[in-house]
Amino acid sequence: MRGMRSLKRNQPQTPSRKLTKKELDQFIYAIENTGLEEFTDFIRKPWKMIWPNLIAGITRGLGMLIGATIVIAFISWMLAKMIDLPLIGESLEPYIEKVQSEFDKYKEATNYKNDVARIEGELREIKEVLKNK
Repeated sequence: MRGMRSLKRNQPQTPSRKLTKKELDQFIYAIENTGLEEFTDFIRKPWKMIWPNLIAGITRGLGMLIGATIVIAFISWMLAKMIDLPLIGESLEPYIEKVQSEFDKYKEATNYKNDVARIEGELREIKEVLKNK
């Protein structure tokens, strides 16, 4: 470290000469154009940055959802029209039947109506047993 000039921390460096009015104006203009004021405003008020970004994200998400819904509806509509065509309808029929059978299996597997009725009956029996005791 010998031969190196030591700088003390946290001490402002003074310029070797005074700035002219033109140089000072250029310096002020450069600082104003860096966006330092907006940056410090965002640091002081983080909701000023979070809120617009949150709204923008929600809007983008809803836009993608609506767009995907429209595209899927259009594709489904086109496929429904294609089923009526002789060659295409015949080739798609096995797939349609498979999807329909899987959908029917899912409906039967998630039909809890009978389970609810059974549980209600068991609860009534338990209630009667407890009343008789």
